[in-house]
Amino acid sequence: MIAKGGDVKRMMAELYGRATGYGKGKGGSMHVADLDLGMLGANGIVGAGIPIATGAALALQYLETGNVAVVFFGDAASNRGTFHEAVNLGAVWDLPIVYVCENNLYGVSTCQREHMKIRDIADRAAAYGIAGDVVDGNDVEAVHEAGLVAVQRARSGGDPPCSSARPGATRATSSATPAPTAIRPSTRSGSARTPSCAEPRPSSVGGWPASRRSIS
Repeated sequence: MIAKGGDVKRMMAELYGRATGYGKGKGGSMHVADLDLGMLGANGIVGAGIPIATGAALALQYLETGNVAVVFFGDAASNRGTFHEAVNLGAVWDLPIVYVCENNLYGVSTCQREHMKIRDIADRAAAYGIAGDVVDGNDVEAVHEAGLVAVQRARSGGDPPCSSARPGATRATSSATPAPTAIRPSTRSGSARTPSCAEPRPSSVGGWPASRRSIS
């Protein structure tokens, strides 16, 4: 939001519950928004921003503004029905939108390979006939370049791109995660930037790891 020209003082006022904040102090950190800047804000529901942004893209297309909607979400959010429904509509209607997954490899504290069989979230784009790209989230210039390409593709009326930036996790994403299980960067042999958590785990009987099949 700062990059879009947001007022830092109004943002801080919102965080401290002051009436001079963006949401008059009622939204807090989760709901800082400014429609004049094109910032629709976030919400407390995982993945809910994806269909909201898709709806915004439909409005942009209808009004022929030439603008592009961009929505950011985590890897675990791509498991929700809202992701699949929204991306499908975005693809069918050729909406001017870019779906960006900030993949830190963990859904709160659950490793990616424990809740999906694919290695890259961008692989899911193929199911909807749209482009899917993966970029190193630790490389600012690479992310910038990929963003320019994706936005241009969306603006030109091409298929809405689905990009996945994979920086890897360096801390737990929830304050509810106990300190002893805080996430540490994990790597696989041959690459210091490709976390092993992204590797799909072997198939297991009945869909559950052996360690979880025995429930008492």
